[in-house]
Amino acid sequence: HGHDGPGNAMKQLAILLGAAVLGAGILKLGYRRIARLAYPCFFVALLLLIPPILARATHQTFGGLVPMVNGAYRWIRLPLFQLQPSEVMKIGMIFALACYLRYRRNYRTLKGLLLPVLGSLVPLALILLEPDLGTAMLILPLVFVMLFMAGAKTSHLLGIAGVGLLLAPLAWTKIEGYQRMRITAVLLQSDAVRDAIRREPQRYGFLASRRDVEYWSRDSGYQLLRSKYAVGSGGLTGEGWGEGPF
Repeated sequence: HGHDGPGNAMKQLAILLGAAVLGAGILKLGYRRIARLAYPCFFVALLLLIPPILARATHQTFGGLVPMVNGAYRWIRLPLFQLQPSEVMKIGMIFALACYLRYRRNYRTLKGLLLPVLGSLVPLALILLEPDLGTAMLILPLVFVMLFMAGAKTSHLLGIAGVGLLLAPLAWTKIEGYQRMRITAVLLQSDAVRDAIRREPQRYGFLASRRDVEYWSRDSGYQLLRSKYAVGSGGLTGEGWGEGPF
């Protein structure tokens, strides 16, 4: 109910100021200098994904370097902070793909389009092995948006997306239950959908069970639901500092 509001506000303000300084420094360097580091940044990001995979495969934390959190190995613990390699990969992917698209035009052909798409599958697979489904789900849309903005043919992109949709049911049967909940959370935000699952659990069992809905509402979906309620109840002017309903 707002008791930790000032502390969180100062933390977010410090992050915002740090990001502004970093952004100003990058703009000062210029994109041509940054482009020289695009591929090295991508390969460094790719290497950073390897320790979590090794930790998961061997069930070792390597002296706490790669801690296990909720059954997943997603972080590298450094002396002053924790690093999430999958987040670094998102930046590395943008750098490398932007550099690739800048100097080539073969992405207008289907053959040329396959290289960046297939190349993105390598970090995608490594991120899925951590496992980090949320970040993995951002990789391919990121690649497709950049290719579309660069001028790739829509028909080619739709064809590749169509193949992915055909394989989606197979992938759905292979992922864990909690990972399915990450995807169905888009629908579970609706009160009507949750009520329908509660009333007819057999009919909507392919989305989630009644127990899943109740658990999601109290656990992983709690913040998402309450944030929407809070924004909606505040209207245009808000409830006031520390006076929110949750």
